Amino acid sequence: AAAFEPTYYHYYREYANYLLPKWLGQPGDTEAFAEEVSKRVEGQQGQFLYFEISSQLFCQCISERPPMPNVSWPRVKEGYAVLGKLYGYSDLKNNRMAFMAYVADDKIASQEAFSRITGEPAHSVWRSAEAFQRVRTWATGEQALN
Repeated sequence: AAAFEPTYYHYYREYANYLLPKWLGQPGDTEAFAEEVSKRVEGQQGQFLYFEISSQLFCQCISERPPMPNVSWPRVKEGYAVLGKLYGYSDLKNNRMAFMAYVADDKIASQEAFSRITGEPAHSVWRSAEAFQRVRTWATGEQALN
């Protein structure tokens, strides 16, 4: 698939999911895949792909703040910025980034992503409207999380 269309991110996201330890991968496989793809594709497309692949590693189990995956947070943020520059932001990508920034304990990045969300919370990211609101409140500094 990548040989056919080397910049189509969905192929990479699906394979990154397959590489997760909960399926058929070993710890570190998805991280290594993100590194390898971003180097092979290079440039802005590689940065964007790093963001997309890394987003598969952020556990969307919102009951507590999950641990930060072993990825470069500055590279994730750069890939998200490239996404906006090349393709524009979507509510789904903004929801993902807001959540990833929460996991990374980056209130500024989370607040910026929340400010771009124009529709409803993405259920695939937040699982509940309450979780969305709780993290948005954390990002804006209106009150502390419980």
